[in-house]
Amino acid sequence: MIQIRNLYIKYFPSQTNHKILIYNEKNIPVYYMTGSLGWQYSSVEVYNLDNRLLAQIKPQHLVGISSYNIFASNQKMGTFYHSSLFGKDIGYLNKLNWIISGEAYNFTFTVHKHKSIIMQTGEIFNQSGKIIELQISHTELEPICLCICAALNYWSLNKPPALRKIQRHYSKIKYS
Repeated sequence: MIQIRNLYIKYFPSQTNHKILIYNEKNIPVYYMTGSLGWQYSSVEVYNLDNRLLAQIKPQHLVGISSYNIFASNQKMGTFYHSSLFGKDIGYLNKLNWIISGEAYNFTFTVHKHKSIIMQTGEIFNQSGKIIELQISHTELEPICLCICAALNYWSLNKPPALRKIQRHYSKIKYS
């Protein structure tokens, strides 16, 4: 049986080496992330609260392609490729056969494997500001999903201005 768990990220800056806490529904920290993306030897790591490394994402520098290697339990889980197409962001995590689609402008993404949903993201607002909500179908996949979120966050904040303008335009169009 699938047990969906919600996780919340209260602060998600683009370039930092500070600890970013990830909370559960009861506002209790369950993970933390540290590191940054964008440099050749940079990485973002996901730890549990016992300081055990659970997952890591590292940029793989290919000209014109945004890609990242994801590791969990000292094994390469796959390479995450990311691009934009007609205002939508799409991605693929090869070894796990996950397809990621959504909009970086609103930080709304869905991760699919075949017909099942692995993760959904969205923004919510409360008195402390903007919070990213993650709905993840399996707890053992949470560290990998957090790595994907770090890459998507980096991409959304560092996207070329022309792509941001296209995305804003397409996000205002209502399809029926």
